[in-house]
Amino acid sequence: MVLTLEPSLIYTAADGGPRMMVAEENILLTDAGAELLTRRAPRELPVLD
Repeated sequence: MVLTLEPSLIYTAADGGPRMMVAEENILLTDAGAELLTRRAPRELPVLD
């Protein structure tokens, strides 16, 4: 079974308008345990010349 978690956060931006941030996590659940399927962004950003 695959479980999807989508926690979200609604906040007020510097311009006073509402903003929403959503993160999605996909988790594979098996008899052997759980495995995170969501591919994370790399920790370092590429340098563009």
